[in-house]
Amino acid sequence: MSISKVQHCLVFSCLFLVSTILFSQKTIVSGLVTDAITGETLPFVNLIFKNSKVGTSTDLDGKFRIETYYPTDSLQARFIGYQPLTKRVKKDKQQVINFILESGSVAVDEVVITYEGNPAHKILKRVYNNKSANNREKYDAYQYEVYNKVEFDLNNITEDFKNRKMFNKFQFIFDFVDSTSADKEFLPMFMTESISDFYYKRDPKSEKEYIKASQVSGTSNESITQFLGDMYQKVNLYDNYIGVFGKSFVSPIANFGKTFYRYYLVDSLVIDGSFCYQIDFIPRQTQEPVFTGTMWINDTTYAIKQIDATISQGANINFINGFSVKQQYKKVDGKYWMLEKDELVVDFELGEKVMGLYGRKNTSYRDIVINKPAEAEIYEGIDNVSVLKDANLKDREFWETARHDSLTTNQLGIYQMVDSVKNVPAFKTMLDVLQLVFTGYHEIGNFELGPYFKTYSFNAVEGHRFRFGGRTSNQFSTKLQLHGYLAYGLLDENFKYGMGFLYKLQNNPRQWLSFTYKRDLEQLGQSQNAFSEDNILSSFLRRNPNNKLTDVESFDVLEPVADGFRNYLKAMYSVSAEEMLLDKAQLLGLTAKEMTVLVGGLRSLGISADDRGVFTDNPGTLSNDFFVNLLDMSVAWEATGGNTYQGTDRATGDKVRTASRVDLAFGSNSQLRAICEVYAAADSKAKFENDFVAAWNKVMNADRFDIA
Repeated sequence: MSISKVQHCLVFSCLFLVSTILFSQKTIVSGLVTDAITGETLPFVNLIFKNSKVGTSTDLDGKFRIETYYPTDSLQARFIGYQPLTKRVKKDKQQVINFILESGSVAVDEVVITYEGNPAHKILKRVYNNKSANNREKYDAYQYEVYNKVEFDLNNITEDFKNRKMFNKFQFIFDFVDSTSADKEFLPMFMTESISDFYYKRDPKSEKEYIKASQVSGTSNESITQFLGDMYQKVNLYDNYIGVFGKSFVSPIANFGKTFYRYYLVDSLVIDGSFCYQIDFIPRQTQEPVFTGTMWINDTTYAIKQIDATISQGANINFINGFSVKQQYKKVDGKYWMLEKDELVVDFELGEKVMGLYGRKNTSYRDIVINKPAEAEIYEGIDNVSVLKDANLKDREFWETARHDSLTTNQLGIYQMVDSVKNVPAFKTMLDVLQLVFTGYHEIGNFELGPYFKTYSFNAVEGHRFRFGGRTSNQFSTKLQLHGYLAYGLLDENFKYGMGFLYKLQNNPRQWLSFTYKRDLEQLGQSQNAFSEDNILSSFLRRNPNNKLTDVESFDVLEPVADGFRNYLKAMYSVSAEEMLLDKAQLLGLTAKEMTVLVGGLRSLGISADDRGVFTDNPGTLSNDFFVNLLDMSVAWEATGGNTYQGTDRATGDKVRTASRVDLAFGSNSQLRAICEVYAAADSKAKFENDFVAAWNKVMNADRFDIA
């Protein structure tokens, strides 16, 4: 055959393949399901392509519609009390197929049921194994448009409160009280909306948010959100722990969740075309920091499709009577699971008969792009959040089209109520009072004294504590703010103090230069946004004794810069992380074998400053999994940062685990690798456990002079 004929054949073949790909179409099947005798439509009938997991259910009118690129040759309708019916489907065509189901019964032979363990646990094990693939923070990059709506409502509103003299000129606001709530009446008082573009990349980790539009209705003050603490928190279910107002709660899909939860496989159903398992979870111990609720898990990727959870009744969080989270996920580009809707509800309560507050945050996401990092300049700047110049100037027409969902009647009422209140002369006086209550400062010319609620407090360490402080006001300067305080405790008889400044460099993007120095007592490990301890409210309403205050400055010298046993490295230094591990091991008097078995055992227990090096599906259980997976030759390692390595499956290219320099040193150093091979052997589990316990005891007893 001549070269020209070969070329023509190749061109023809390529064109044929391309045309086949271009003209492959989606199969679309719609129709109606009815009763054969009565002709009535049948809702909630399950329709599924035979020998596949693609399906849907009929709606309330008996109608259905399926769109898929992966059909089989027949579609089957199944419903309790009716005989199943199968009809042939034409692939890559749009067609209408109606089903007329006949009633019938099914004869069931003798069934022998044997118990093979909790079926929910098998599903959860696959959820654990697929965490890295389904956790959005493990993706290389993503971006989306996010719509945030935050609302605060007064609850526990009594008739006595409504009839107070101070509200004589504001009685119309109580026309907006919602009495349909199943729990408590509430009065919507404050709402903020924002639309922004969010960008994330994993290596190096960077987040940037550009607020394109924002509006506030109600009592607008920046200090209100500061007073409410962690209301604007993010909940990532794929983390083992979820922070709720300074307290760590165990995630329902934590790798060690079976220790804290009981799981029940309740049902299976199709949600948005995805076949899902419905699993309920309840606490094993009601006093544990855990959740109660239901989650729906996709049956192929084992990703969370939907979850509805509330904190356990036994959870003890100051001023928080209830906390619930609802999340919905969707698949993007056919393989990435991303959050689609997120709803948080917090019930703030000071007492049973005291007026409280609902905090509600609704977030939705769209225009999601995965693993396509934005331009480098998008991530530039020190401020993670930038407000665009015209963000606060959007009109009503813009919001009506830009919102991801419409406002409820209550939320629309907030705008109407605020417009009405502004026309009442007594409003300004009340606003001044609210300003003092929420900010805690009283303005006197160039200075603001306060915060008033920190003037007096008491605790077990200082006894009665008195504090005097203040800051400069906007009359002094709109760019520079000076602040300071002086405090004294009658029990410890020590002065404490603090001072600093805040200087505004520019407005867009908003950049600040700040300096703060203080010599005071703090409770270590407490959320920075949680209620501070040196205020009168905490003193009287604290549920637990505050006897663990620490002089922070005195502990600065103890802050570690590196700890290879915990996979912690404060910063990159001229000395490598593995060299610093050897130095620490030598100081502890450990041999190479003892250092190796300690690191491997700690990683299997989940001891790591982050997820790096935890080479096990069962964190919290002492095992030799670290050594087995470290020596796995099917995994290829590649550096993704100064102290971070990504492991990928050589056959599939899937990302399977991450590690630090310390972790991989045990596989690259010939002497340490030889020790690892001993502990990785199938018959060395007992030896590994005994050696780990011996090394652990050696470290724990290292500073005991009484047994030396």
